[in-house]
Amino acid sequence: MPGHVEPVRPCGPVAIVSGEGLTDVQNHGPNHAASVRPSSGLLPIRSSGIKSPARSRSSGGRPSTGAHVLVRAAMAHLNLVKIHPWSDGNGRMSRSLQNLRIARGGVLAPEFSSIEEWLGMPGNTWEYHKVLREVGGPKYSPERDTLPWIKFNLRAYHEQAQRVQHRVDRSNRVWIELMEHAETHGISERQVTALHEVAMVNRVRRSRYERQEAINTQQATRDLQSLTKAGVLTAVGQTKGRHYVAGPQFPQNVIVTARRPHRIINPYGG
Repeated sequence: MPGHVEPVRPCGPVAIVSGEGLTDVQNHGPNHAASVRPSSGLLPIRSSGIKSPARSRSSGGRPSTGAHVLVRAAMAHLNLVKIHPWSDGNGRMSRSLQNLRIARGGVLAPEFSSIEEWLGMPGNTWEYHKVLREVGGPKYSPERDTLPWIKFNLRAYHEQAQRVQHRVDRSNRVWIELMEHAETHGISERQVTALHEVAMVNRVRRSRYERQEAINTQQATRDLQSLTKAGVLTAVGQTKGRHYVAGPQFPQNVIVTARRPHRIINPYGG
């Protein structure tokens, strides 16, 4: 990589101490190798497979070509993380490579080109390290079955998409309910933007409301003061630190809609 000055490391075992690897080191001692990368002579060959369309193997062991971009990106991630070319940051760099492959396939929205948010959910990081160990084995072994890894990634993409869909649906429902409330309570459509922000993220600042509606400071201040006077919003703090939260007259049905939990479904049922 341009500008990367990480020295080439001597060949030998690499102890992975994240996820389940930490348990390995604790159980077997610091000299136990949780992962062994390929020899330095093979690295150029292995790396060429990362740049070209990656191949995944079905449970029958046959390579599959012409795979979907999500599968190719997942395989690029796996190949790079298992050759472990740097002393640190291999997981981050591998996930960045995965994002790049998806972006080159035409998916640019970060909600769909990255699984980072999904990996940050409770339990998912542990599963990530578990499936890497299950599929990758103790050393780089490209002949191993990668189906569990592919399913793990497709599940991550799918569940991440479910969360995005829920956020969009919830936002739409909150907006509709706020518009219905505004029609009968003398609230302008512009002011609904401020109420929507409060419903979705619990607060709104004047500066953000200004930018959202492309209005000047005086207009934004008057709108928020009007909502505060009506009891729909409550001002918290002073001067630059001031923000607004839901007041006693904020429509309760909207708050219920905004806080309603949703269920994420594993598409593979496992």
